[in-house]
Amino acid sequence: MAIAAIAAGLYMVGALSWSMPEGTPLKLSLDNQYRTFFQWSGLWQGWDMFAPQPRDEDIFINSEIYFKDGTRKTWTFTRMTDFPALKRYQKERWRKFFNDNLRLDSNKAMWNAAAAWVFRETSTASGPGVERIELVRNWRKSLPPDAPGDVLNDLRPYNRFVFHSWKAP
Repeated sequence: MAIAAIAAGLYMVGALSWSMPEGTPLKLSLDNQYRTFFQWSGLWQGWDMFAPQPRDEDIFINSEIYFKDGTRKTWTFTRMTDFPALKRYQKERWRKFFNDNLRLDSNKAMWNAAAAWVFRETSTASGPGVERIELVRNWRKSLPPDAPGDVLNDLRPYNRFVFHSWKAP
């Protein structure tokens, strides 16, 4: 019972912090004091998809897997447009991790681990060996809500940038 009360109290501290404007002294203090717990428990929040300046780009990352036999395969991280509604809800944290955080230069310490994870997720003992894995940023401007046509099926090309290359063991 005591552990549940402590967890509920910490969650209330988090909810208070998440509702405060960025940069306020109390928010900075709470975030600094409880950041480790929030990240460990998965309770951290980011509101950059809303106000005051919502993102106006369609962003995703994928990996290009190059095999020793010369073939190549594209492996896409979590994309919400690929899932039905319930699966989107279940995978949202992964989307935020990959597309909102992993792609950033400030998080390059995670890039080798992410490429190694792709290697483990996509490697098979019977297939051709993996030579290298590239992590790729893809982005394009989002269409305004009143634009004609279906935004999800829009065929405009994405900008593409390889931000990390990892040599397989």
